[in-house]
Amino acid sequence: MPVLTRLQQNELFTHIRDAGLEPTDFRWVAEDTGYPRGNTETLTHQPTSSHISVSHTGDKYWAVAWPQPQGISESSYFNPEWRAIARFAQLWVAAVKQNHAAPDLWAEVAKTNALQDAAGHPDPNGKPFSESELKQLDSGLDDIELYITSTQPLDPTGTQEVKRRFAYLRAAAKRAATKVDWLNIFVGQLVQMVQSGLFDPKFYQPLMQHAASALNAVFQFGVKLLG
Repeated sequence: MPVLTRLQQNELFTHIRDAGLEPTDFRWVAEDTGYPRGNTETLTHQPTSSHISVSHTGDKYWAVAWPQPQGISESSYFNPEWRAIARFAQLWVAAVKQNHAAPDLWAEVAKTNALQDAAGHPDPNGKPFSESELKQLDSGLDDIELYITSTQPLDPTGTQEVKRRFAYLRAAAKRAATKVDWLNIFVGQLVQMVQSGLFDPKFYQPLMQHAASALNAVFQFGVKLLG
């Protein structure tokens, strides 16, 4: 026996679409979970494994969600009214959106390690920048900075923040012990810009791909490593 009506399922669809998530990334599964919940319908966001399960037993709806919706003290929620459950689900969708948009910082650590391995061979990348390499790097940073400021909807404060961070990267290159050390600083600065909300996390991947191309003349580490 279905738990939710088509109208109720469509309401959740609307919340997903309004949050800017892709409805085709979600999957419905109906099952009998036994006592005490019985028939249960579970909606799963497959890219993040986020899920919400809804049952209707007796005179109450029962919803269980992960990640836990913000503003709700428990991940499980009981209420006899569908409107309350729908609001719980809407808050869950917002939590899914936030989780999905967040950059995978552990993956970026792995990328940094890959950069270190790649830049460590051959040995010259384990040395400080030469004068000619600093000029190449400066040109590459100009290219990356322009790419950010010309493609992202930055306000004047955001534009100044980008300029400040790239000025820091230029200064850091002159005092870095090795090129590998500077790469760590560079990746860290881009991750911090995402964390601070300077630009959309979805922009991180194309930005890194562009950066790999712009800096490849200095490091020869291959475009795929930063992408």
